[in-house]
Amino acid sequence: MALPPFPEELRTPTDFRPPKEAPQQPVLLEDYADLEDILNAADREAILDVPAENEIDALQGRANLVRETVIAERLWLLGYLKDAKDVASSPRASKRDSFLSAVASFQRGAGLAVDKWSGVQTWQALQELVTFEVPTNVAGYSKGDRPLPALVRAARLRLWSLGLVARKPTQKLSSEAVPNNELEQFWSLCGRFKLVALGDPQPPLLELIGQLFDQDRLLGAVAAAGKLANIGGRDRWVFSYVKHTTERRGETDPEVESFLACLAKIELWLLGFDVDISYNRNYPVYLFKKSVTRRNRKIETALTQFWNQFGQDKEMFDQDPERSERRRKRRDRQRLEEFITPELFKALADPELSGRLADPGADAPAPAGLVRDEYSREVTEELKTQDQIETTWTRGRSLGMRLWDGARRLWQWIRRGLAKILKIGRNLVRAFFRYSMKAFEIARLTMKTVAASVGQYAKGEIETETSVQLLLARDGDVRACVPADVSPKDLMLASHRLRYFGSAFHLSCRVLATILRIIRTAVTGAIGWARLLWLLVRSYRDIRPLYKELRALPHPAAA
Repeated sequence: MALPPFPEELRTPTDFRPPKEAPQQPVLLEDYADLEDILNAADREAILDVPAENEIDALQGRANLVRETVIAERLWLLGYLKDAKDVASSPRASKRDSFLSAVASFQRGAGLAVDKWSGVQTWQALQELVTFEVPTNVAGYSKGDRPLPALVRAARLRLWSLGLVARKPTQKLSSEAVPNNELEQFWSLCGRFKLVALGDPQPPLLELIGQLFDQDRLLGAVAAAGKLANIGGRDRWVFSYVKHTTERRGETDPEVESFLACLAKIELWLLGFDVDISYNRNYPVYLFKKSVTRRNRKIETALTQFWNQFGQDKEMFDQDPERSERRRKRRDRQRLEEFITPELFKALADPELSGRLADPGADAPAPAGLVRDEYSREVTEELKTQDQIETTWTRGRSLGMRLWDGARRLWQWIRRGLAKILKIGRNLVRAFFRYSMKAFEIARLTMKTVAASVGQYAKGEIETETSVQLLLARDGDVRACVPADVSPKDLMLASHRLRYFGSAFHLSCRVLATILRIIRTAVTGAIGWARLLWLLVRSYRDIRPLYKELRALPHPAAA
């Protein structure tokens, strides 16, 4: 799917550029109006995903086609849709009806208002119940001490993802089918990986489900469950509960092996590698008996890419003066790529360790620290031409859940200065698409704030809902009309309204002016919508702190 043509009646982003002799030309009011027209047209053409603002848009599938496709995928994972291809944007009425019916079933099962509208609450519930990075408020999906049907399905889906249940939820799943036996297996694993003390009694059902949904805690526990053991005259990392520390005698524990393999697949998937999350135990775990006879090619490729990017460079192996040392390093590298290892989990939990784990004898690098909050400018340096941007936009729309799932992992690696993560899989595509969506949403919301402020200015009065009148003169000055018997509460609320009006208008104008200045000065070969996308990503670093200030303003209604 290619980008639609840019409307001829609109000024293009290129038209905003001033003459060379006037680089500091001020932002004009008509520029704001033209930018608003462009953003509204982008909204109509569904250039970028935006949340539906009302029930009519949501039920007709307008405005957020990408987001609703992700919703359909998540509903299928939970068993509310029969086929993953029953996507929200399907033009066929039967497909659309099945999607809306699935939304209603999920809302009913999650204790939400049943309106078939995939709005903010439904999106948040799916985020909590299906994704791996959003904290799950288990108590919010329960009635008393019993989980609601949607939470039961989500628990079964999570157990399937971790290799503890053979099938994901289906439409035939009973609402009351709590997977008790599999949850007992999970509790046993918690003991083995020291999440809890061995022998501790199993906690209440909701508390246990809460632990199941804590992906970060599971990863941290497995990463910590490692010890150095002498194997063949070499110190190597093994899982701490492993009894047989020789490569000829392996552990026999399919439950643990499946859990470790599936946990590794989840984390690699979140980081953008082309692997599939499934129950299948399709990759061997180090020092376990070789129950897996054929390695999954996607996982093998992902591990090779992972250690090539974040471990010690393979070229250094051939530069070592000692032949025996070169062979040792090659064998170590081969082991990291051919097995799920403790080193992998340690590197996933703490990216800064990855280089040292690939070669335990290497000098520890200096801590990278939190380099920056985001990496939008660097993303635009990778994508400049029309074809590159259009291809990235098309691929981004087809990523589905990957646009959201794994975003926090991606930013964590970037913040640690490991921007090479952008080179992995589709990470550059999802970073570009996510940055452009965020900047687009900021621009739309701030434009509405400006419009609301201008509306009050046109009326000549700031609405206070009190006995105090705040009158606006044409030059922007404010005159307060305060009755003699005004209450302290009305006076305080009117004061809050005035401060909020001034601050919100000021910050919103600064956000939009920043975007317009970047539009005027940035140089790229792209035109039309592709140029707008590139400029939105380019401006994100500058407008984000201003928007955070705007969002942090105390709203008068809360006063």
